[in-house]
Amino acid sequence: MNPNDQQNMPRASVDDLQPQTQIPTPTMPIPVPTPTVEMASNNNPVQQNKKVPILLIILGLMVALVFAGILAWIFAYSPSAQTKKTSNSFMNAATTGDKTTLFKLGDAENDESAKTFLEQSSASVMGSSALRQSTNKDSKWYYLYDLTNSTNKHARTTVEKKNGKWFVTSFVFGKETLALLPGKINTEPKTPVTTPDAPKVQTLCLEDSDVSIINDAKPADKGFGTDFEIDGYRKYVGQTYFFQPDSTTFVYADQAKTALDKVKTFYEANKTKEFTLHLSGKVREASSTSSGTKLAHDRVAKLKTELESRGIPANVIVEDEPQQSSATYNDGSERNVDLDIRKNIPCTTKTPSNR
Repeated sequence: MNPNDQQNMPRASVDDLQPQTQIPTPTMPIPVPTPTVEMASNNNPVQQNKKVPILLIILGLMVALVFAGILAWIFAYSPSAQTKKTSNSFMNAATTGDKTTLFKLGDAENDESAKTFLEQSSASVMGSSALRQSTNKDSKWYYLYDLTNSTNKHARTTVEKKNGKWFVTSFVFGKETLALLPGKINTEPKTPVTTPDAPKVQTLCLEDSDVSIINDAKPADKGFGTDFEIDGYRKYVGQTYFFQPDSTTFVYADQAKTALDKVKTFYEANKTKEFTLHLSGKVREASSTSSGTKLAHDRVAKLKTELESRGIPANVIVEDEPQQSSATYNDGSERNVDLDIRKNIPCTTKTPSNR
């Protein structure tokens, strides 16, 4: 290079020799979004979905508490619960002889007559009881019980409130089935009742003609060589039944049946009168052994069964001790049973009544 040319070259300033800083071109600032807190809103579906189950749970708990309270009141404090408890406690006291509880629940602590009634009632229902049925009517509660291991079979209590407390005001028991509700009280004016005349007294004495239907039965003193009065009674000889040897089988079955039917007719016509039917078996004079005596009793038992089957009560039929009989005439008299009718002497008069 020519030195002159170098000198003619333009010189750089100090500023030209310093590194140049690039100044950026000014631009509009980019806005940065400001963070915001989203407030809960009732219009937010997410929040609503969370709140609904909680409300339902709270509502369910409230309903359950109310329902439990109602049930507790019903089972513990309602009139039904209180009267049932009173009645059951009363029956337990009555059937076990707990007089203290019985008098307390029966409102008899200061009533001697009521105490006496409850004591006697308790003795009649001792055993155990089971509640079968209950109802209420006109502010009264009725409870029906079945009794076991007791002389009576059924009982009923009536429970009422007196001075703010429940008491058993009526107690009924018996062997027959009781109605849950007592019979209705007739509030209509009562019609005057005419008292019937007292039943007329009529004779119950058996007449001679009454026994004629049984084989023309006659008093024992007429034709039979027996005294008129025998130990305070009059005897009518009636029938004789013959049996097979060593047997309780009738010799004449048809005749025996006819004779027994006549006794039935006699009884039905005279059952309001005083008499007894006597049966007496026979044993041989020379052989009145225990076996012979037993056979006599067995034959009498057969006749008694026949008579009872025809409607004649057992208390009318009397078995006498076997009699010894002779077989001298070979008529089978040692194998028969005699039936006779007896009435008291003197005969009394009474109001008629069925046996």
